[in-house]
Amino acid sequence: MFEFDDLPLSPVDGGTNLLVAGPAMGGTRELFLRMVAPAPGEEGVILVSTRADAASLVEELRRNAPAVDPRAVGVVDATSGQGDGEHGPVRTVSGPSDLTGIGMALTDLYEGFVTRGASRMRVGIDSLSTLLLYTDVQTVFRFVHVATGRVSSADGLGVYAIDPSSHDERTTRTLEQLFDARVDVRAGDAGRELRVRGRSDGPTDWRSF
Repeated sequence: MFEFDDLPLSPVDGGTNLLVAGPAMGGTRELFLRMVAPAPGEEGVILVSTRADAASLVEELRRNAPAVDPRAVGVVDATSGQGDGEHGPVRTVSGPSDLTGIGMALTDLYEGFVTRGASRMRVGIDSLSTLLLYTDVQTVFRFVHVATGRVSSADGLGVYAIDPSSHDERTTRTLEQLFDARVDVRAGDAGRELRVRGRSDGPTDWRSF
């Protein structure tokens, strides 16, 4: 089981893929990073970054999850530069449109972590909205279909961020069918809130986080 420390989310089985949907600046990124944070000493995480270089992303992850060991974090950097800083293995690709390169880099990093003894892996892609800016929904759908399939077969956890307001409803629904559940994010009266759709063990009502 994968757990989410300090979040009102139920643990999920290995092989689960979750879509985190909400405005980019409304808490979605914070929630995404807290969900992908690996448990100390037993898990690793691979992040696909389309908006921040590897060093900046790992630093942001550590601000949201201070217990994370940066050596347990691998990054596929699709921003054309990894930057300086403390982090684990990095693979760079030419940009968010290079979905083939992203997929190959993901596989390479995943195999490397397993070889080094990681017992469980989390995979996070931030974000599908950026990928959709550079290629069509059918191509992104095929890429995500392969990625979620690999996570499922390896008993890992996949977390994928999207900003529904950046796309038409049909695009979001097309991609949503690839996931086991959707975690919605909003800015509520009491602050940032989440709810789960597609799983009965929710929470299915809005909860603060």
